[in-house]
Amino acid sequence: MKRLLFLTLLTVMTASLWGQTWKHEDTTGRDPLTYHMILEKFRPGVVTYSDGSTSTAMLNYCVITQDLVFAQNGTIYLVDHPDKIATVTIDSLTLVPKTPGKGELIEAIFPAKDNGLYVEYIGTATPQERTDAYGSIIPNNNSNLRSATSYANFALMPAMPYDINVKLMYDYYISRNGEHIPFRTQRDIQNAFPDKAAGLKAFLKKNKNRLKTREDYIEVYKYCIGE
Repeated sequence: MKRLLFLTLLTVMTASLWGQTWKHEDTTGRDPLTYHMILEKFRPGVVTYSDGSTSTAMLNYCVITQDLVFAQNGTIYLVDHPDKIATVTIDSLTLVPKTPGKGELIEAIFPAKDNGLYVEYIGTATPQERTDAYGSIIPNNNSNLRSATSYANFALMPAMPYDINVKLMYDYYISRNGEHIPFRTQRDIQNAFPDKAAGLKAFLKKNKNRLKTREDYIEVYKYCIGE
């Protein structure tokens, strides 16, 4: 059953946004002003709700505000009722709720009820460093710091303001008993798969795996599940 997206219009932004998607761990050639979204450009996607209804739109996801958004006629909107979303599919990208009934979404790399692999994209926005006439860095005071939060909503921006830097971080999780448990550090991995704890350090050393990239986590995930 189809249903129309409920629109929450907070502001109007004009943009020409649709195009190719972003390679997750390789931002070479990507405009830094688009780092606030999971995808470099809006893409056709499907939102499936917990009641089984679906909606289609040009979708993207803001990593700073953790909001699912869509673009229509050059305007960006929030997707309403994020707490009722079951899955989001944008090309080969699948997003699911980090916690049922909450709005935050994480990517399902290898979806499964138990022992699936997931990644959360976490973005932070800070003012760019300023320098004085002698090239020395001017410390950010409270006024400067407020500039990162003075915008109406980062999720509704087609591009980041030039005076704002975005830092993108990744947290990995394993699905277990209806929850997502941490899978980021070596200790997290040992706690998630205690039967692999004894050999994990040797595996990481042998494969020169530093738990830094997406490929690193996929490699250690496959080791843990016995592939």
